[in-house]
Amino acid sequence: MERLARIKEESFANGSFQLQFSLHSTDEEARRAIIPIRTWSFQEIARYGERWFRPGDRRISLNFALASGSPFDPAALAREFSPERFLVKFTPVNPTSRADKNALTRVWLEAPEQIVRFKEELERRGFRAIVNPAWPEEIEGRVTCGQLVAAAIQGRSKEAAVPA
Repeated sequence: MERLARIKEESFANGSFQLQFSLHSTDEEARRAIIPIRTWSFQEIARYGERWFRPGDRRISLNFALASGSPFDPAALAREFSPERFLVKFTPVNPTSRADKNALTRVWLEAPEQIVRFKEELERRGFRAIVNPAWPEEIEGRVTCGQLVAAAIQGRSKEAAVPA
C-alpha cells in the first residue's frame, strides 16, 4: 500500500486517482466471514486514508456490496471515517461463482428500499453516498467486478445471471 501511495503521488498528483476499499459490512465479524483473508480494520483503513488523502484528491470510496442480511450501520461508519475524505458506494453482489455458491448474489437495477434508506442516513451524516446499480450489459460483459473479469480472462464459462 505504501508503494501504491508513492505511485499516486508521483503519477496522479492532479487528484484523479480513486482508491477503493471493499468492506461489505459494518460488522467486523460479518466482514471476516464475507472476506476470509487478512483485512484491515475500520480504524486501520481510516488511519491510512488520513495519510493518503490530499486537498484536491477524489474521496476514498468505501464499497458495500451488501448481501441480504449483511449488517450495515451508518453510525459505525460515521464514528470511524471522515465524510471529507471518504464516500460510501453501494453496489449489487455480482454473480460470481463464489457468490452463487454461497447464495449471496443480489443483482439489482434499482436500489432496494433498504439501500436507499442507508444512503439517505449517510447523507444526513455528511457523507457523499452513491448507489451504483449493475446494468445487464455490464454483467453480461463480465466487467462489473474483478472476479468476473478474471473468470473471463481465464476462460471459465460461468454464466452470469442477468436480471430481466
